[in-house]
Amino acid sequence: ACAMLLPLCAACHGPWHERTLATRCGHALHVDCAKSAATTGECPGCRSELLQEELRPLFVTVKTGELTKGDAVAKLALLEWRVKREEVRLAELSDEAVKLAEDRDATEKARQNAVAQQLKDEREIAVLERRLESFQSQLASGASRLKSARETKVFADYAASVRASLDSADGSVAGLADARVQFIKSLKAVTDNGFMFKLLAQLEHLERTVATEARHAPI
Repeated sequence: ACAMLLPLCAACHGPWHERTLATRCGHALHVDCAKSAATTGECPGCRSELLQEELRPLFVTVKTGELTKGDAVAKLALLEWRVKREEVRLAELSDEAVKLAEDRDATEKARQNAVAQQLKDEREIAVLERRLESFQSQLASGASRLKSARETKVFADYAASVRASLDSADGSVAGLADARVQFIKSLKAVTDNGFMFKLLAQLEHLERTVATEARHAPI
């Protein structure tokens, strides 16, 4: 019996199977190999021009009946080629699965790092906010003390002016009036209007009391 001769793929050199195409130049290509070769535009067997639309199915008529040794060898070669092809595909899929797992792990690690960094930033922001509140409180307290010190100095200057006017030889009312005007000017420069009006009301009451006592003082 004669051995069965089957064409090999001009690209991968694998044995013929039912999904084999023929090129215009006469070479046989598996369907997948033909698609890859069509992207280059060259036949992998002879480098002649290769067009996708010129590829045609390759039909091979095989004698049926008793399986000869040659037929068995050809079929075995076909099966071995198919097994190798599936092994290659399985290895590629395995490599792709490993890469996807690595990418997934890297993404998860990056996410965890981002969450940890966000929590760290939030803690630092909370600390800074507490420091800012403390600083603002200290600033307000310092401003209040400064304002109080300025007001105290104004009153001290006014009291000194009143005492100097009362201790003067003539004890003139004009001296008291000048001291009062100067006191009001100085007070406006260091305090707000509401507080100033309150103090002026207290001042007028004090002046009326002093004037009353002066009228009733023995001569």
